[in-house]
Amino acid sequence: MNNRGSVRVVATVIVAVALAACGRNDPAKFIASAESYIDKSNYPAAAIELKNALNSAPDNAQARFLLGKVLLAAGDAGAAATELRKAKALNYPGDQVYPLLARAWVQQGAPKTDLAEFTSAPVQDPKAKAEIANMLAIAYLSYGQVKDARAQADAALALQPANTSIRLTQAKLASAENDPAGALAKVSEVLAGAPDDVDALVIRAELEATAGQRAEAIQSRQVRQACAVLLGLLDHSCGDLDCFACYRLRTRGVVWLLLLPSW
Repeated sequence: MNNRGSVRVVATVIVAVALAACGRNDPAKFIASAESYIDKSNYPAAAIELKNALNSAPDNAQARFLLGKVLLAAGDAGAAATELRKAKALNYPGDQVYPLLARAWVQQGAPKTDLAEFTSAPVQDPKAKAEIANMLAIAYLSYGQVKDARAQADAALALQPANTSIRLTQAKLASAENDPAGALAKVSEVLAGAPDDVDALVIRAELEATAGQRAEAIQSRQVRQACAVLLGLLDHSCGDLDCFACYRLRTRGVVWLLLLPSW
């Protein structure tokens, strides 16, 4: 082989290696892989893929948004808020960012310092408006501002009357307004259409206990069903619904408080 032919071969190899490297570091491939993991609720694997994408393209707004969504689903509201704010700064659509950011804010205790950001969130989509209003209702309830909570909850319900989360907020609000019968009725309506909804099951048990029916709440089908659903969603080796250690480790605090008040 003459020198000119050798140069061509070397050049071809270099180009092939460069293209292969580019393919391996293509953010779009990492994002597509992450989305497939998200569809399977495999959030740790999705987070790894999204971090790989961001290593290649730190300013990729879609990867930032999806990482925030994954972290929120995994229960890390603080880290989720950080990524969602970065996505917002990179001009990712506010109709998608703000509802998740509002949820992360509520999960962090809804600090009042950030309240104005959500009362004036620049969103246009009715679903996004409803989800933010619902988070604001929950925040106002935590502040003890029941009238403000009612206004936001009713606005959310008007926009999304079939939304389960919004309907359950209505139940919590009825309880705060000293209408336990109305609250139970609203939860029962949700359970009629979604008998395995964990939030509805736990809220019903909480309402029963608050109404002075602690013994009934502890033994109720709703509490046991809530625990069964929760345990079924987790990698749990015991599977015994009477195992209080499992309840303490695996279920929501309200269920454990009902089962063992000495928490």
